[in-house]
Amino acid sequence: MAGYASLVSVLNIMDQIQNHPRLSICLHQKQAQSLCEKIDFLLDFIKSSHSHGGSKEVEVLESQIARASYAAEDIIESHIVDQLAAGSTSFLDLQAIIADMDSVKENVVNVKEQMGFKDLKPTSYPTTSSQQPLTSNTEKCTMVGFDEESIQLKDALTGQQSGLQIIPIVGMGGSGRRYLIVLDDMWSTDAWDRINFFFPDNTNKSRIVVTTRLSSVATYFGSSSYLSMKFLNEDISWNLFCKKTFAQLEGCPPELEEIAKKIVRKCRGLPLSIVVIGGLLRKSYKTKEYWEDVAREKNSIINLGDDQQSFDMLSLSYSHLPAHLKPCFLYTGFFPEDHRIHVTQLIKLWVAEGFIRPNKTQSLEEIAEDYLKDLIDRNLILVHRFRSTGKIKICLVHDLLRDLCLKKAQEEKFLRVMGVSDIPQGIDEERRIVFHEKISKDKYDDPRVFSHGLESASLARTLVSNGGWMSFKFRLLRVLLNVVDSKSKDDIFKLFNLRYTCKSYSSESHTTCVGLPSSMSLLWNVQTLIIRGNVRFVAPSEIWFMQQLRHLDFAKISFLDPPLSGEQDNHHETVLRNLQTLKGAMNLRLSEEVCKRIPNVKKLKIMYFGIARSSRDYCLYNIGRLQKLESLNCCVYESQKSSDEQTSPLRRDLVRNTIAFPRSLVKLTLEGCFLNWEDLTRIGLLPRLQVLKLKNDSVVGSEWNPVKGEFLKLKFLKIVNCNDLVHWNADSSHFPVLENLSVVGLKKLDEIPLAIGDIPTLRNIFLNGCSESAVISVINIGEDQQSLGNEILAIRIFNKEKELRSEELKEKFQVFTDAARERHFPQ
Repeated sequence: MAGYASLVSVLNIMDQIQNHPRLSICLHQKQAQSLCEKIDFLLDFIKSSHSHGGSKEVEVLESQIARASYAAEDIIESHIVDQLAAGSTSFLDLQAIIADMDSVKENVVNVKEQMGFKDLKPTSYPTTSSQQPLTSNTEKCTMVGFDEESIQLKDALTGQQSGLQIIPIVGMGGSGRRYLIVLDDMWSTDAWDRINFFFPDNTNKSRIVVTTRLSSVATYFGSSSYLSMKFLNEDISWNLFCKKTFAQLEGCPPELEEIAKKIVRKCRGLPLSIVVIGGLLRKSYKTKEYWEDVAREKNSIINLGDDQQSFDMLSLSYSHLPAHLKPCFLYTGFFPEDHRIHVTQLIKLWVAEGFIRPNKTQSLEEIAEDYLKDLIDRNLILVHRFRSTGKIKICLVHDLLRDLCLKKAQEEKFLRVMGVSDIPQGIDEERRIVFHEKISKDKYDDPRVFSHGLESASLARTLVSNGGWMSFKFRLLRVLLNVVDSKSKDDIFKLFNLRYTCKSYSSESHTTCVGLPSSMSLLWNVQTLIIRGNVRFVAPSEIWFMQQLRHLDFAKISFLDPPLSGEQDNHHETVLRNLQTLKGAMNLRLSEEVCKRIPNVKKLKIMYFGIARSSRDYCLYNIGRLQKLESLNCCVYESQKSSDEQTSPLRRDLVRNTIAFPRSLVKLTLEGCFLNWEDLTRIGLLPRLQVLKLKNDSVVGSEWNPVKGEFLKLKFLKIVNCNDLVHWNADSSHFPVLENLSVVGLKKLDEIPLAIGDIPTLRNIFLNGCSESAVISVINIGEDQQSLGNEILAIRIFNKEKELRSEELKEKFQVFTDAARERHFPQ
């Protein structure tokens, strides 16, 4: 929704300029206040008009609002970029922008009077509470209406036929959630012909499930008895609708039942439409008048063809979204079809694009999480995978909803996805440009194919590709994703308006060290720098002045010490209050001064190479000063020139004698630290710790004796290559809420304690490359729990058969893995 998004963006730009130590003098305060007041008025109009259904007149006004706010963005950001390039600062006259906004405001007032909602205030939509994090407590998936098909599928998957079976499932997109899929949404037989040789028939009861919308594809596999996913009947449709719409109530309120059933009938049995409409109405007010408005919009759709009707039914869910959610939803369309969208990336991008309006109680990322939760509750975004902490890691957008996003985004000139070889006319008006293919150098250099057409989009703010070449001539660019520079790394630091970039640099030598230019401080509004590759970068001291930084994520980066407080007249200028993520910091001296500069950091990954001096020189004892720290990853590596005997005491002391872990920690990863097992007592007493990963000799010693009363909140425990451990003397009381246990490469471990299986919350045990006795112990845990009726615990063992010396054990291992596969595969 371009109008709302661009207005919020202008407000955010104004706020960032006013809080910038050098650029604030560009603005006249009375002009700035006047402009912001007019923008607030227009935002209130958009929110109120959307909460009452909208109209053609409103659409016209929103187009005018978008044009005016885009023009405001262009004037303001161009002025800032020009001043930074010239190394000077001059006054920015906002009068022309104010006059433009005044003209639009006058049109709005006239339309409000004509439409009769002059005094309406914007409706407050029911929104997700900030007290509800994005966790695995999100509503569980519901499957209704396919009981018979489910039984048929399970019979086909678990039947006695030994040969390879291919099981086609035919149905319209949106006719069911993906719960057991090998090849999903196949549109042609050519794709199968190219890959079928990867699936030999070894007469081991192999099964392949193929979903398709085309019966001709299903019959190609040699079976006329494919499963056909029918549409839902009225009773089942109503049942699904009630589950999605009235999940928190006892059922449909009597006064809404008649109109609700009318709405459900218009969904024509398509589960995706029912789920999406249910999500819309669940988040709306339960009034008969509002629901009748929704029903009337559905009636206007009834005479369309089936495909268009289904599409327009989904469009209804978009048109009734609150204004602040529309740009966030449309933005998901730039990801390729069926792409696994990482939540952390999506939220960073929303923030960088300026979609998020700040408040006084939450960070921008926390507000964005609430937006995402709201879209998930409305069934417009699907949860795909959770993190070890229980938060959502990856989400998806159904392909029909993605098509909706792309259509609406193009209509509103919000975002354009295009091919490298078919750049359309009018691209100069596009704000966000996305290529889903790699930009090859020969195509870029050919003006007939690419460069001439693209370079006309000089006002673009976002450029995304799937890798390739690009000469950066977009002076106002904010977001640069997956584009490889054709010249040098320094070019991105000439994009003074940049807010978000994710790039990769590689060198033939893994020891290459590159200094970042001091000019990077001219990136006045940069928020997220993600730099991958094998190059080690050195940050200039100017980085401590970049107050808008929110996320620094490097493969390797070294920092110079910040200036001391007394050396500066304005100490607050070097406090990076917005910085939440710092990853890849090498040999960081966590001095008191550094801790003062990053008081709100939440995620910290630090690495120490070739420790050759006193551990106290690195000042890790100050880490307790980072009272907002939630995730800490600390890795200690020995120098290639040093022996283990020389470095292990220094490596051990670096962490053991200097770290006082902050009580705010939720996730802790240690690698190469050479702690003793008894040192874990301090870690076990951390009150919020949920995830603990111990890797590559992070702990040494042959025996671990956990203490009752520790690790009270731990849900995820992973131990990798802590090669000394032989005896682990633990029971269910030592990890009372553990959900996932992963043990890798422990060749000497005698067993996983049998009582670990008695932890009531335990859901997964993963074992890989461990001793035979450890394998036997895990098999015993599985058999013991199965005999007790525990159907929740899933056990995965990945020891290779050649690593098991005993024939009896090999047979037991095979029987156990076959039984586990039979038990869990149908799910």
